[in-house]
Amino acid sequence: MSKTEVIKASWVVHISHELSLVQQQLWNVLLAYAYDNLSKQSIHLIDVRILQHYLGRNRSINYLQNMLDALCTIESYNLINKTKQIYERNKFKLLSFAVIEDGLCRYSFSNDLIPQLVNPSTYARINLLTQTQFKSKHSLIVYELCIDYLHIGRTRSFTMDALKTYLNIEPHEYAAFKHFNYKIIKKVIAEVNRKSDLLIEAKFDIKNGNDLIWFAIKKKTRTIINMQKMIYKAAKQIPRQDVENCEFDPIKKLKEHGMSDQKAKQIVTIFSAQEIQKVINDVQRNIEKVLSPASLLAQIFNGKEKEKKVMGARKADTFDHEKQKQISEHTQFIRNRIKDIWESLPDDRKQSLDVAYEHWIVKRNHTFNFVGSKKLYYPVFLELTLLTPEERNFDEWIKSFDTQ
Repeated sequence: MSKTEVIKASWVVHISHELSLVQQQLWNVLLAYAYDNLSKQSIHLIDVRILQHYLGRNRSINYLQNMLDALCTIESYNLINKTKQIYERNKFKLLSFAVIEDGLCRYSFSNDLIPQLVNPSTYARINLLTQTQFKSKHSLIVYELCIDYLHIGRTRSFTMDALKTYLNIEPHEYAAFKHFNYKIIKKVIAEVNRKSDLLIEAKFDIKNGNDLIWFAIKKKTRTIINMQKMIYKAAKQIPRQDVENCEFDPIKKLKEHGMSDQKAKQIVTIFSAQEIQKVINDVQRNIEKVLSPASLLAQIFNGKEKEKKVMGARKADTFDHEKQKQISEHTQFIRNRIKDIWESLPDDRKQSLDVAYEHWIVKRNHTFNFVGSKKLYYPVFLELTLLTPEERNFDEWIKSFDTQ
């Protein structure tokens, strides 16, 4: 089944970050697909195409294998132990082995690490789609840090040197705070705020003569996330004439031409502001020849109203109610047929269909791990897989009744 997030133990979120951005993203995907079986099996499998989906379709097999080899050799250690339990600060490898063969990646986690991964007491839910958006490894590190501390609204405090260590930045780099703030902190905050569902802000304290940095965290609401997109879409959808005529008051204009308030309101309920303004503009061009503008306007609108009714009646007459009924019946037939076949299938066949669905959706380049994607695309997949072409095709389905 496709994964949208990974449950990542806090102990593993806060490790030394010698990994590159792609290596961090890759390890999160591997953990997500192995998580349910961590305590049941030692070796896990994942389709390479799924890795390419999360990491970019331009990633070659050799590139992915090199990233996996690094995960098997780089040693890490824990930096923040939120559980406050006594533990040894030993180094460990994130993977014990990983190899790609025949389109599948076989991998196993380090034995020292598995106890920390299974049923963690504190953890962060890292969104696999969000992590693919980041272009900086520091942004992903801070994003995971903030996700882990989201429940209390702020991270722990760091000295500048401690934050550099956490981000895997050498002590001599960005020696002046203003450079560190400009080159790292501000850029990380901007990217996390722009590409994730978090809003974070750097805060500064002084304690015992030490300058401290921490991040305040808020979850974006749907309104905040979509506001700019909604405004842009709404602006594009406004017709130019609506913008030009936004100050046009049709009732006021009709009354200025001698029409009664009641008649003006009646016209407004039938015609749009653009239609009314067009008629008024046509009348005004010949206003000197018109004895009674109100009578002429009423005559024009009465004619247009009759024309609308005639066109509406013609449109209703051309609508094929019988065919629409048959289409609805065919849709219901397909749903019932799929349901009957699905309920008759053994469990192993259903599981094989789930695996085939993942391959099918990856091949078609759908965003198959988007929330709700299985609900959207799985019925289509089952229709193509379980039903005959004659059952799927409306015309062929109708013919089957004619031949009976």
